[in-house]
Amino acid sequence: MRLLIFILACLAPHINAYHMSAASAGVSFMNENYLDQQTSQALNTQNGAAKTMRSRRMYGMCPPHFQRVGSECYSLLPQASSWLEAHFFCKDKNAKLAEPQNRADRKLRLFLKSYDAQRGSTDPIWIGATYDWQSNVWQWSISGKNLTYDSFSRMEPEIRQNLENHCAVYDPRLDYRWSARPCPDRFRFICQHKMPKVSEKNRDKVYTRWNSTYPNQYANEVILHVVDQPGKNGRSVIVKAEGSNEQIEVPKQRGKPGRKRGDRTGRRRNQPTTIHPNDIDAQATSNTPTTLAHYNEIPVPATATPRPANKARNSQKQMPHDRVVWRQRQKEKRRLQRKQQRAQQMQLEKERKLNEQKMRILANQERERQRHHQEQAQQDQQQKSHEQTEQPRREMDELRQREANEQERRHQQQLAEAEAKRREYERGQRELEALRQQHAEEQRRGDEYSSAERIRQERIDRQREREEKERKEREEQMKKQQEELAKEEAKREQERLEEEKRQLEEYEERLKQARSERERELHETQERKRQEDEANRRRLEEENRRQQEEIKQQLEEEERRLKLAELEEARKLEQKELERLAEENRRREEKLRLRQEEIAKREQEQRQIEEEEERIKKELEEAEQRRKAEHEAQIKQEEDALKARAEAEQRAAEEEKRRRQERFEALQKQDEERLRIEKEEKKRKYAERLSRLSPEDQRKFFEMRKRRKAKKTQELLQQKQAGNEAYEEE
Repeated sequence: MRLLIFILACLAPHINAYHMSAASAGVSFMNENYLDQQTSQALNTQNGAAKTMRSRRMYGMCPPHFQRVGSECYSLLPQASSWLEAHFFCKDKNAKLAEPQNRADRKLRLFLKSYDAQRGSTDPIWIGATYDWQSNVWQWSISGKNLTYDSFSRMEPEIRQNLENHCAVYDPRLDYRWSARPCPDRFRFICQHKMPKVSEKNRDKVYTRWNSTYPNQYANEVILHVVDQPGKNGRSVIVKAEGSNEQIEVPKQRGKPGRKRGDRTGRRRNQPTTIHPNDIDAQATSNTPTTLAHYNEIPVPATATPRPANKARNSQKQMPHDRVVWRQRQKEKRRLQRKQQRAQQMQLEKERKLNEQKMRILANQERERQRHHQEQAQQDQQQKSHEQTEQPRREMDELRQREANEQERRHQQQLAEAEAKRREYERGQRELEALRQQHAEEQRRGDEYSSAERIRQERIDRQREREEKERKEREEQMKKQQEELAKEEAKREQERLEEEKRQLEEYEERLKQARSERERELHETQERKRQEDEANRRRLEEENRRQQEEIKQQLEEEERRLKLAELEEARKLEQKELERLAEENRRREEKLRLRQEEIAKREQEQRQIEEEEERIKKELEEAEQRRKAEHEAQIKQEEDALKARAEAEQRAAEEEKRRRQERFEALQKQDEERLRIEKEEKKRKYAERLSRLSPEDQRKFFEMRKRRKAKKTQELLQQKQAGNEAYEEE
């Protein structure tokens, strides 16, 4: 027995260690099926939780300078541009002019209201809708689809009828409803960009795509928390933006049928595509930006350079929108080329016309020069022939010319003197006007000062009346208080007398009821003591009343003294102010008198200048009349000579015209004779050819000619009818 106990005592530590190691290793002594079931449930729960935690967060990314409004990114540009300029500006940013739908339109209107309220802007804002005047519908510019939703305000009928070349705007004056404006007008505009919603590991792909359009810039990111995951047949994921209660529906990415997740054999590789360098699908040309913008809150991945293994995945095919953009740009390029060609052709045509005009001008100048040389030769010949007879006349002309020059010089001198006097007169007028304005200003200031003084005096009078009224009110109040105090004092005296009378009656009653002399003496002693106390009380009350009256009189005297001091101070100030005003009025009157004297002096000088100008004007008019008469006589002589020369030239031209007409008529007669001979020869040959034909051929020929004539007549009638119809339509 002892041996068994000893063996158990030795094996006890080993048994405990075995059980402890099994528990620490997770060994269970329960049923194996139950264990497998619980283990599989725990693993499934753990995997589902891990999967849920991994997919509970994503990122919405807007390009730089774009802000998230709902599930889209918008950028409001302040520069004024036409609709077409705004359209291409947004396309250069790989965006488009805003195309808001129902919910997005309401959110965007609220955003624009708050934005403009902060900045105080009221200009309209271009959006992406244009009016197709041929189909009479509004369309989106990028897709070309008709609007299924619009937020237009009620427009006038004449505006709806004249919408050609009109585009849509947000109008702040219409509570940010839509309105139509001419497309060439210059307003603000708002661009719209799709907001990619990606996971953490796919953010670098977005930066790689955007690096060409926005180099070295970070996106505006917002964290989106998944609220509801889609089921097997679900089409969207509901997410909530961090920091707000707004929920966004994210469409679920659905794979193409027949394509497995890891199947890459169906992709086309190494196929060149034409991609705009600013397109989101273009390959990046540089690494991720190195400068962080101030408005970023989420750090960007450390690198955005695609790995070599992902090259095939990152090279994406061209999207339909990119092809539309490329075609529009090619179309715009061709239009610009045609415009340049037209401009070059117009420039060449203009240069050709200018060259032709220059040639005509040179030819005219050459003919004018030749005619001038001929006239000069004729004049020289006439001058040589009549030199002796013209010598006295030439001397007279020279004398007349010198006299005219001298007269012109005197006239110019008189004009210069008159101009100098006129400038002096104008200067005097300006000075006089300045003095008048200064006088009017001084008078206005005086009136303002007098009105201000009157207002101040009225204010002082009103203050005095108010103080007098307050004083009377205080006196009446004091009288009322004194009357009330007197009434109260009389009432108290009456009560005291009644109390004394009552006490005296009680005392007499007690005396009557006293049984002994001792009690009577005691009562008498008490009565004397009471009377003495009452006398002392009345004496103290009288002293207190006299002291209060003395204090009240002292306060009233102090108040009257202070009031008199204030009145004296106010009187002194008023006296000083009146003296100052009197001195200012005296100085003002002195200045006014001096100005009036100066104005009178200037007016006298002005009258003298006007009289002098009138005299000079009369002299100039007389001299001008004399010079004009001489000039008219000279002009008349020259006109007579020119008229005689023109008549001679006209006669010569008429003679030349008659000779040309005769030659033209002779040539015309020769042409008519030649045409007549040719026509007769043609008819003769035609008749000979017809005579050589058989009778059957002649009949067929005549029938064919009739049909041709009928057909030609019918065509002429149809053309005439079509012309009449076109004229009626116009």
